[in-house]
Amino acid sequence: MAETPWFLRTLGLPPYADVSAVRRAYAHALRAIDPEAAPDDFARLREAYEAARTWCEQSDDEPRSPDHAQSLPPRTGDEVHAEHPSETTEADARQAAVLLGDAFVAEARKTDAVGAVAALERTVASLRTRYVDAPGEFEERLIGLLATGELPHRAALFEAATRLFQWEDIGQTAALGQGGRWIEQVFTQRGVWMQLAESRRKQWLALIARISLPVETRLVRYWPEIEALCRQYPLWIGLHLDAAVRDGWREAFEALPPSTKADYRKSGATPEAYRPVVKKPRRRFRIPGYGLWLIAWLAFQIVKAVVGAYHTSVEDTPRTCLDLYHQLSRADAYAGLAADEIRELKDRGEWCLRNGYWQEPDGPRR
Repeated sequence: MAETPWFLRTLGLPPYADVSAVRRAYAHALRAIDPEAAPDDFARLREAYEAARTWCEQSDDEPRSPDHAQSLPPRTGDEVHAEHPSETTEADARQAAVLLGDAFVAEARKTDAVGAVAALERTVASLRTRYVDAPGEFEERLIGLLATGELPHRAALFEAATRLFQWEDIGQTAALGQGGRWIEQVFTQRGVWMQLAESRRKQWLALIARISLPVETRLVRYWPEIEALCRQYPLWIGLHLDAAVRDGWREAFEALPPSTKADYRKSGATPEAYRPVVKKPRRRFRIPGYGLWLIAWLAFQIVKAVVGAYHTSVEDTPRTCLDLYHQLSRADAYAGLAADEIRELKDRGEWCLRNGYWQEPDGPRR
């Protein structure tokens, strides 16, 4: 009886294992390995997975050969370099992206959103340090995982990936093909979503965060609102709501009596709640034309009052102005007077002049 190949032994599988069994065994073994603490064990597990999958996928005209597979032990890195020296860099980059990507997926599935984002940051930093092309390989895989819903904490990971890969920069997503178009659609839906009332957005996301299977009876009533959101923002809401939970929520609601469903639909959010909030521009205070004239007149009156405030000690009349003219016409008009007295006489003279009472002695009297 032929001995079980080394790669099947590594995965704990019998010789008759199929591809599905290989994948399940690999995923199970991956949870028990810390790629950073045991990189050699992780690399051997990955190589065993690739070898087992290739062996299981052999065509019928090329039957599996445990004896032959057993005779081919895992190759070392030096042997690979010797066989394909011109393809070493590209192969290493691809292998690094695969290995670190597997480690990231495994860690993201067993931690919270904060831990998943931290794992993503470490993975990208490690790939950029080692290989130039590796981050691109990993980026494409990450987009696929986010788009198909195969990762938890997708909303947090999408925001982190947007920052790490600079997806919002002009032209950054153009080279990503279909994945880039998916990102652009998410951005578009997110932009419209952010125009909804903030209180509503927070309420809906908090509701989605509370939902899990089986759906609580008291939360089933909110499905019509979530259904409307999934219809308007399918990709953006899809980052927050797992497809399985969404389907379970819908099925729980559809199982209700028709009258109950009708009541829940009526009591839900109004259509206006799903529409962007249009902010009214602030009205600028504008002074009408007649207002400017009014302000100018008031300013003149204030200046006139201030200037006239100096002329308060004597209430001049046309007669006193004539006497003042005679007084100030003399050469010694200011002789022996103090500075304050001289200033008062000049202020009185200016007041008489402004009011038309400043006349020569032989002029007409008023």
